[in-house]
Amino acid sequence: PFAQLRTSGCCRGLVRDRLRSMKSPRGLLVLLCTFLAATWVVPSTSKAEEWKVALARVDITPANPVYLSGYASRDRPSESVESPIFAKALALSDAEGGRAVLITTDVIGFSAPVVDPICEKIMAESGIERADILINSSHTHTGPKLTLDSDGQGGQAQVDYTREEQERIARMAIEAL
Repeated sequence: PFAQLRTSGCCRGLVRDRLRSMKSPRGLLVLLCTFLAATWVVPSTSKAEEWKVALARVDITPANPVYLSGYASRDRPSESVESPIFAKALALSDAEGGRAVLITTDVIGFSAPVVDPICEKIMAESGIERADILINSSHTHTGPKLTLDSDGQGGQAQVDYTREEQERIARMAIEAL
């Protein structure tokens, strides 16, 4: 199907290169959302083809100064907030009862010790499987560092922020489901 994509001459290479680079989770998420959006536009005549969608959003902007990810040489916490940051959820359910949730966040990424408790809480309270949860990050280098290591940069304050965000993100996803 990608070979049949038509573009104007000035954009042809850009589109082709973008499609080839979709090996990343972010690219695949964009492709999946585009596909799902396109299929929702087409009217359905069968109940078995109906999908339900729910959206949720939570502000994850730190209330207090925290260390930022992507600044290895920075030796002090953030000084101010230029723009709020968010976690967002897209929950999907089909006519057969299948459910999934796609979560995106304005952070650099998640380590397994940080993301696993989020997924465990979502699974425990919603009944969905781990394979039905996708958590993606924008990979911003101006977002808070998420860590459970109180001996590291930021100490216990950084860990407290991380635990608050784990709870907020899980709660938001559960509400969307």
